[in-house]
Amino acid sequence: MHFNVGNLSYSVVLVRGYIRYEDRLCLGLSDFDTQTVYISDVPEPVARLQTLIHEVMECWIHHCGLPAEKEQVCDFVGTAMSQIIVPLIGNASTLQAILGRGAKVDPREPIRARQTDTLANGRMQRVTVIEPLQ
Repeated sequence: MHFNVGNLSYSVVLVRGYIRYEDRLCLGLSDFDTQTVYISDVPEPVARLQTLIHEVMECWIHHCGLPAEKEQVCDFVGTAMSQIIVPLIGNASTLQAILGRGAKVDPREPIRARQTDTLANGRMQRVTVIEPLQ
């Protein structure tokens, strides 16, 4: 499954088990560098969908900021949600996979995310590294 944040395209990956991030166990994680959202298969279906929506909003806020006025916030949330709801409604198997209603899902192995510094273009940058949980 994919969703857009403006002109960026994010992938959604369902993973088996919790996602370990900075010594915490998480249900969802947004990797802004690779434009990938990881969703754990641990929570019940409705909580899994809530986690996906939470991560979509994390991506939008990261890339676009959060408007200050109420009407702008409502428009912002409406735009962000339309980017995820339309693909879900248009693809019943994706929706079933996220909700866990009998669709065949091929979850990936458990993963861990960590922050590290790396030299890129002559300067140090902080990046997120996603790797198998061992």
